Amino acid sequence: MTLKGISMSDNITTHLQEWTTKSVVNRREQFSFWSDAICEKIFQLQINRRNRGGFWGSLQTQKLRSVSINQVRSEEHIAELSNVGISRFREYYFKLHIQNSSIAIVHQHGCETILKPGDAILIDSLYPFRLDFPTTSDCCSVKIPREQLRPLLKDPRTATTSPIPVRSPINKAIKHYIQFLLNTCREPVADDQLQLYLNNLLGLIAAGTSDGRESENQTFQESRISQIQRYIMANLEDSELTPSKVADYFSVSVSYLYKLFAKENQTFGHFLREQRLECAAKSLQNQSNDNHTISELAYHFGFNDLSHFWRLFRKRYGMTPRKFRNPDSSS
Repeated sequence: MTLKGISMSDNITTHLQEWTTKSVVNRREQFSFWSDAICEKIFQLQINRRNRGGFWGSLQTQKLRSVSINQVRSEEHIAELSNVGISRFREYYFKLHIQNSSIAIVHQHGCETILKPGDAILIDSLYPFRLDFPTTSDCCSVKIPREQLRPLLKDPRTATTSPIPVRSPINKAIKHYIQFLLNTCREPVADDQLQLYLNNLLGLIAAGTSDGRESENQTFQESRISQIQRYIMANLEDSELTPSKVADYFSVSVSYLYKLFAKENQTFGHFLREQRLECAAKSLQNQSNDNHTISELAYHFGFNDLSHFWRLFRKRYGMTPRKFRNPDSSS
């Protein structure tokens, strides 16, 4: 479907356009019309809806040189960027997402963040993410070329894992400045002046993503390692529970996974091995498991090499699994 934007301004410095499903008579085509507009003007996303029939949505976008400010209103939907979608990009962007009304659930870097009305968060198109809008919502999206904002960020991953809460003064400053840009650029603006305005906006965004982030990052890392450890303990029976499998589940890199464990002064392999041995030992002492052989219990907790299990168990507990189960036995 070819998009037909309604031009709102012939300003040579900025360009304002709007798309709305009200212009689409055929109700069956409303959602595809709106999602095509989102993909063309913001990101190439996979957008899925929850309901059938007609769809209400609008997009207003103002281009300020390489930066665009987008006002998005729509019914409930889910927007996702996958690794496949990322591989098709020629350019990468940051997106400052401001949730004006209702809530949005953001999944990025294995972290789920619930945005309340007024909250903002930075999203990086270099990594997969998902935006879930469970109800009709109104939001603002500022699309920024990655190479322009990246030099201002101390750590892009940290900058995109915590929201800029509505109560934060920098949150209010960012919103006021966006509105200032929208109002000012309704009239012709000199190119160098516009660039100065944009630089100020990028500075505010960078300040917002770093304000108080050191302690928040520490808290996030502690929360993340706890989640990973709980996941491992819940899947000990999986003999193929590898670092890459766990990292994929949490949408983080294997190297980042290793760093999290290093902060706990341990390794992934050591933690997994110790949890499996402890659970196997407890099971051997539990009389309700007397009808299960030692081999069955070892396999149940992910040991697929019995001789390896016996060696590890003896090293850990100073005796064989059989002796540990029945101290009165001769072996």
